[in-house]
Amino acid sequence: MHGGRNGRYLSKPIRTDEPFAIIENLAGATADTGENPPPASPLKEEVLDKGSIFSAFEGDSDLIREVVELFLEGRPRQMSAIREAVEHADAPALNRAAHSLKGSVSNFAAPAAFQAAQKLEGTGREGDLSEAGEAFRLLEQQVSLLQSAMDDFEKVCVA
Repeated sequence: MHGGRNGRYLSKPIRTDEPFAIIENLAGATADTGENPPPASPLKEEVLDKGSIFSAFEGDSDLIREVVELFLEGRPRQMSAIREAVEHADAPALNRAAHSLKGSVSNFAAPAAFQAAQKLEGTGREGDLSEAGEAFRLLEQQVSLLQSAMDDFEKVCVA
């Protein structure tokens, strides 16, 4: 994001402390516990950890709202690029497009969407696209849930 608030440059992920600590902690907690997988339709609170986001952005609601808006505006283009790469079996394009989305998602405590983008990124990097269609469907589901949660979260930031 160029020329953000006050003309400053904000790099991804936008964090004031350890960039992936929140995501890794949340992802590691579910992956290593051996618990049952999450329900098919998680609650919005489970999709997006609002407390972690407020903490990571030091409670700056204006900055959070700006980053959420940028994500929501860029998401259709990013998802379209991933869809096209999967449809055309273009592994390098899939790697790039999924990496871009993963970077956008990394600004939020949304481990399921992050992991889904990361899986597609790895699929593109490795060049074996045999499971790319299913991985893309999972990414679509997770990003849709994230967008819904973000729509609600953005309203909280405005208040």
